[in-house]
Amino acid sequence: MKTHSKNRVYSYQDPALDKRILNTSTHTKHEAKLDGMFTAVRLIPAATGDKYSSLVGSIVGVYNELLAYANKVIQGSLNGYQGANDRNRVEERKKKLDTRINAIWEEVGLKRMDLVRLVLTYPWKKRKYIVVGIVAISGVEAVMAAQSFQLFVTNLILSILVAILVWGALIAVAHILPKIIRKGETVAQQLLIGIGCLAILSTVFYILGEFRVEYLTRLSEFAEASGAGSDNSIFGISSVSFMVLNLFFLSISTLLSYFYLPNSKQRQEKEAWDNLNDEINDLTGKIEKLNAEKQTIDDEFSFSQEKRAAIIAYAKYSEVWIKTLYENSIQAFQKENILKRSDKQIPDCFDQDPPELNYYYNNINL
Repeated sequence: MKTHSKNRVYSYQDPALDKRILNTSTHTKHEAKLDGMFTAVRLIPAATGDKYSSLVGSIVGVYNELLAYANKVIQGSLNGYQGANDRNRVEERKKKLDTRINAIWEEVGLKRMDLVRLVLTYPWKKRKYIVVGIVAISGVEAVMAAQSFQLFVTNLILSILVAILVWGALIAVAHILPKIIRKGETVAQQLLIGIGCLAILSTVFYILGEFRVEYLTRLSEFAEASGAGSDNSIFGISSVSFMVLNLFFLSISTLLSYFYLPNSKQRQEKEAWDNLNDEINDLTGKIEKLNAEKQTIDDEFSFSQEKRAAIIAYAKYSEVWIKTLYENSIQAFQKENILKRSDKQIPDCFDQDPPELNYYYNNINL
């Protein structure tokens, strides 16, 4: 059993059924010739007055059985495809999908209204530029102090790695410090928290400044010992100088974070905004899937209709073919009967139309 498709034009053929029809008709035609010869010897049918139907009953029976068998085979194939009568069921399925789609659209509409009411008080598009500024400012002193870390590590590469860690720590401090200060419920409390943090950071930066002064001192001594002369520029530079410089850069980063990065309320607004957008996207995604499912239902129904039409066309063709083979068998009976008759008469019943076969697809529209 084969199905061919090209540019959405389908044809159907059942080679096994075709072979059955051909073999049956060949055998029946041969039997019809024998019947014509044997009846001619007895001058049957009579030259006048006999009924044709009583002579070819066996031929009619064979071809009616063949039509019934072909119908059974073809019906088995048709049952796998939807016909025009299934349109209501298809429309019902699509109607249920439309109901679901409309319900989801209503939900999308409500969430979009919530999105309109949710005002973002922070300009999130500018956030990345603020973050870049904080990262750059925090990195200035860390990069400048990288070589001084060689006092407690073995080589320049390790000192650079330490500088990167310090850089990351400064960025984290600039980001976290405003949150810590905001924990104060009053301005006075926030001021006290800020002073406390400043004291801690001043101590840390003072220690880092000691490292830098020590490094520069050793560098100057090495230059003097090697004959390059001493570097008088380091005189007057103290740990406090480096501490103040570090505090200056950190203060800028912290102020940028405090005034220009979103606070907790603004982050909550953005989180709610993102969640609503994600929910809307999920719902619209469901709508797209349901619309695709509707389209699939239509496509499958159209495909099924085309396949069914191809099978019915084959059924009609098969019945026309069987009718032709049936008429050929009748003609073979008549011809053999006329040739073998001793009276050389042509029975008048041969002018009658042969009995009609039982067709199944004459009145079925494609």
